[in-house]
Amino acid sequence: MACQPLGPVAATTFGQRGCRLNRKFLQPDSDASETTAIRASIESWIAPRNRNAVQGCPPCPSPALNLSALPPPIVWLALSLTLLLASALFAARVRVLRRQLARSQACTARLRQRLTLHTAVLDSIPLPVYVRDAQQRLITCNRRYEELVGASRASLRGLPPDMPEQLAGVITDAAELSEDYRDVIASGRALSKDRCLHIQGEKRHVLNWVAPLQGPGKTVTALAGGWVDLTERHDMLAQLAEAKARAEAANRAKSTFLASVSHEIRTPMNAVAGMIELALKRPEMPSDERRMLSTAHDSALALLALIDDILDLSKMEAGKLRVHPVPASLPALVEEVLQMLGPVAAQKPLPLVPVVDPGIAAAHMVDPLRVKQVLGNLVSNAIRFTDKGEVRVHLHGGPVHAGKQEIVLTVADTGIGIAHADQARLFQPFEQAHDRSRPQSGGTGLGLAICRRLVAAMGGQIRLESRAGAGTSVRVTLRLRTACLPVMPEPAALSACAAATDSLHVLVVDDHAPNRLLLKWQLEHLGHRVDTAADGSEALERLAESPTASQGPFDLVICDCAMPVMDGQTFARALRARRDAPARIPVIGCTASAVPEDHQAALAAGMDGVLVKPVGLAALGEAVRAYACAGRRLPATAQMPLPWPTAGAEPVRASHAPDRWCEVCRAMNVQCERAGDGP
Repeated sequence: MACQPLGPVAATTFGQRGCRLNRKFLQPDSDASETTAIRASIESWIAPRNRNAVQGCPPCPSPALNLSALPPPIVWLALSLTLLLASALFAARVRVLRRQLARSQACTARLRQRLTLHTAVLDSIPLPVYVRDAQQRLITCNRRYEELVGASRASLRGLPPDMPEQLAGVITDAAELSEDYRDVIASGRALSKDRCLHIQGEKRHVLNWVAPLQGPGKTVTALAGGWVDLTERHDMLAQLAEAKARAEAANRAKSTFLASVSHEIRTPMNAVAGMIELALKRPEMPSDERRMLSTAHDSALALLALIDDILDLSKMEAGKLRVHPVPASLPALVEEVLQMLGPVAAQKPLPLVPVVDPGIAAAHMVDPLRVKQVLGNLVSNAIRFTDKGEVRVHLHGGPVHAGKQEIVLTVADTGIGIAHADQARLFQPFEQAHDRSRPQSGGTGLGLAICRRLVAAMGGQIRLESRAGAGTSVRVTLRLRTACLPVMPEPAALSACAAATDSLHVLVVDDHAPNRLLLKWQLEHLGHRVDTAADGSEALERLAESPTASQGPFDLVICDCAMPVMDGQTFARALRARRDAPARIPVIGCTASAVPEDHQAALAAGMDGVLVKPVGLAALGEAVRAYACAGRRLPATAQMPLPWPTAGAEPVRASHAPDRWCEVCRAMNVQCERAGDGP
């Protein structure tokens, strides 16, 4: 029987390359009719599968091969076909499994590669990092975490924050970490907290951060976390805090030392300057002796000014410098400074030329002492470095807006000038610019540094312009509130006030014998009657005595603040507490301390005012006159003239200094209004 092609399915099923049905599948005694019937049955079963195979369609069900319809001789053939078909299907399944296995192996390789990459990335992080599940069990960590806790990743996997016995003591602060984990799981938000952990017995300050890993429905399924070791930073901050505390203690010690040195120098220097001043008041004295005494007096005051500069710089460096604005006339302050430095300029001779803009307001809210200190430094420098020409002080005022006026104060000279390279460092402490062709001009180099900080404290700016050999110009710019000043008194009021101060009975209390004697002579020179006491206890006894007919009761007490046995503050409190005192006696404190806090403490103890040594005749006379007329308060600064109002004048507006001015007004029977903070 000839072989006939049956198609690809037959080839797959029966293994025939030529897709032909061979006689070997039939019994030997089969005739042609039986062969034809068998072929028809097989073709009816194979035909639809051939079409699907050729067209690339998936296999579809077709009628089963009906062997019962075949003649009995072909049963053997049917069984053979069934076995061959089962074998083919098994082989196909094996091939499918092979392909699936190959794909699975490829996926496994890619997954292993990715896991290796992820592990490498995790291990490359220099900080300890870990991942925990929702039950706080460790899933994985990086190499830095292993090194830190001293355990392998495999031994840590699946462990909670509180390590089991074999790892006990690795991290002894697990409760705090568990609290952080619970907070993140409950809130679903990342967290970072400073923690102090003890890892392998070593204390470490760390920033513990934990971030939630959310699954479907935003449920926290895992936690990613880690530490940032802040131990070195914490130790550095602790060292800085300790160094800061030491520096502050040293600064306090320096301030205390400077205040003590200032007090100890001012006390004898007050006697030196005061005695020389009294000696200069003698009408008959040879000119040479007068010149020598005047030089000694100026030198003593220069030494005290140097001490003041050092104290001011110390307060500035400690951030304790304060300005106290009161209504003051800027043209008057300029005039006072030029009058004070006029004799120094006249020695060259060198004219001091003031130029005041008529647009300057009558008064401004300023600290007059600080303004005079700045202007005095600038004018003094100009005189020092100018041999010929002039020193010009220009005071210019801009338009007034919203109660404020811009003030420009310029000090210009025709001196040696300053090289551009030296200008920047002149505002640093102890820095000076000297011309090598001329001798040293003296000075400490503190003046401009103090001026710059004082101007900054008053909210202004200072600028220097100069060229070598072409003079120097220093400009100070301030924006100040305008203010109102009371009217000056009529001559009749001044005469009445002067008459009231002709002869007062004053008690001087001071433990330092030279200063006690100086105050006695100064007051006697001013025409007053004086008794003395060595301390506060003796002064209370003198005040308790009955007044004599010749002396009468005491009108005023001038008391040193620092004394043994009983100091000035204790004396003032005891005097104010006495009920048998016939009247409230004014008490003026006299101190060598330049610290404002000491002055406030003296006022709080019951004193009416404070004078700072050295106390000249003019300042002492001003204070006595103020108490004779006002009866209560001392002016804010003894060097400032007291603005006496005129009886019957318009109400006085006393901004920022209501106590001083209003009490003066009441003593003069003049109406006074308190004006709050001014315009």
